[in-house]
Amino acid sequence: MTIAGSPSTHVHWTDLTISIPLDTSPYQIVDTMQLNKVDIVFRMLKLNQACVTNSGQLVGIITRASLRQFIG
Repeated sequence: MTIAGSPSTHVHWTDLTISIPLDTSPYQIVDTMQLNKVDIVFRMLKLNQACVTNSGQLVGIITRASLRQFIG
C-alpha cells in the first residue's frame, strides 16, 4: 500500500494495528423483568447471555437458548 503524496513510502499490513472498542461488562437483567421484555433486550442487543440480578446481587445467568425454551 502506498500513502498518497509519498509514492516511495510503503506500509505493510503487518505493521498496522487495528483496535475495536469492546464493552467487557456483562449486561444485567433484574429478576422482576417480564420475559417479553427480556426477549426484546436479547434481540435488540444481540445478546447470547445476561446476568440476572436482585438488588445488585447475582442470582443467575440467562442464555438465549434457555429463553427460547420458555418463550417458544
